[in-house]
Amino acid sequence: MTRAPDMISRLSGRSFGLAVYETRGEDIPSLTERLKTVLSDQPVPTPHGPLFAEVDIAYTRLGDQAHNATEALLQTATALNA
Repeated sequence: MTRAPDMISRLSGRSFGLAVYETRGEDIPSLTERLKTVLSDQPVPTPHGPLFAEVDIAYTRLGDQAHNATEALLQTATALNA
């Protein structure tokens, strides 16, 4: 799903950020839907039974909506908590 130099990192407890490079703005909605499907369709096996993920996705584009990574994270967090 990711390619170099895309990056994923833990932002806090159960929150993750994904930075995708050289992706056109019109491609972001389909990318987020594919990611949501991949993450929520298959349960993670645990000793206590399968664990299903609940996934919420929001995005911010650098340059158009934010001027740096900090602004992008703040705007995305605001969208998720709205």
